[in-house]
Amino acid sequence: MYESEQSLGHLVGACAKQLSELSACCEALQTSLSHSLASTGLEAQSLDLITQRAAGLAQFLGALGADLPHEWTIDPSHALKALPLTDLARAIAGHAPLEAEPGELDFFGD
Repeated sequence: MYESEQSLGHLVGACAKQLSELSACCEALQTSLSHSLASTGLEAQSLDLITQRAAGLAQFLGALGADLPHEWTIDPSHALKALPLTDLARAIAGHAPLEAEPGELDFFGD
């Protein structure tokens, strides 16, 4: 299903991209919930911390991946199979997400 050898830099960069997208989702959620969370304080701080850490890890991994030599390769198939979200594994491996079957409701993806 996945290529046996891939550039380590590409894989690290793909993980960075996923973290960056996660950070953007957290930020949108934080904006949407800001009025509701304003009175609680702790939950708002936790969501902000999650957002900042995801963004920071994305930047770190992106920079790290860009500096790795292209000839450094690894077989990611075992690690990709360990991911419970098929679309996440496919994205990291560089594949397009799976399309839902016609007539099938897919609210949350895999």
